[in-house]
Amino acid sequence: MTSGIEKGLILSMFLYFSIVVIAFLLLLMTSINYEFRSLVQTEINTPIDFVFKRIFDERIMKQWLSSPSLEFIGLVNVRGFKNEIGSQRKLVFASRKGAKLEMLETITAHKENKHLAFDLSDPYFNFHVDMKFEENNGGTLISESIIGKSHNHFFNAMMRIFGGKSRKVKALQYAKLKEVLEGEYSLGEEE
Repeated sequence: MTSGIEKGLILSMFLYFSIVVIAFLLLLMTSINYEFRSLVQTEINTPIDFVFKRIFDERIMKQWLSSPSLEFIGLVNVRGFKNEIGSQRKLVFASRKGAKLEMLETITAHKENKHLAFDLSDPYFNFHVDMKFEENNGGTLISESIIGKSHNHFFNAMMRIFGGKSRKVKALQYAKLKEVLEGEYSLGEEE
C-alpha cells in the first residue's frame, strides 16, 4: 500500500514530466517556421581593399573562423572561380572531438570591396550570409547579416534555444578578425 507522501511524490513527478513534455512540444510547434537571424558589425582600422582581400584568404580564415566547438580546417573548390557568382567551395571544419563537418558555400553576389553574399548549407541547416563593406575614416566597417533555417523542426528548435550563443561566438570571431588584420597591417604586410 502506498502512503500519502509517496502518492504526492508520484503525482508531482508526473506533473513535472507532463509540463516538460508539453513545453518541448510547444517549442517544436512554434519552431516550424523559425528563422535564425544575426547581425554583426565590426570596425577594422585598415583600408577596405586590405580587409576585403584578406578576410576570405584561407590562412586568415584559419585564424578567425574557428569557434569554441569547431576548428576551421580549410577550403575545397567544388566548381567555378573564387568569388564568381554561382561558384562553390566546401568549408571544412573539425569538432574538438574530431568529427568532420563540411558546409557548401555558393556565391550569390560579389562586388569587389563592397559586397559579398553566399549560401551555406549542410545536411541539417541552410544559411544565407550577406556581407557589406564600407569605408569609414580610412578603416572598414563590415556588416554581416545571417538568416538560417533547417527543414527539421527539432533543429529549428535548437537554433531558437542556442541562437544567443551563436551570436556571441560570431561577435568573438569578428573581434579576432579585427585583431589579426590590424596586426598584419601594422606590421606592413600590405601587398
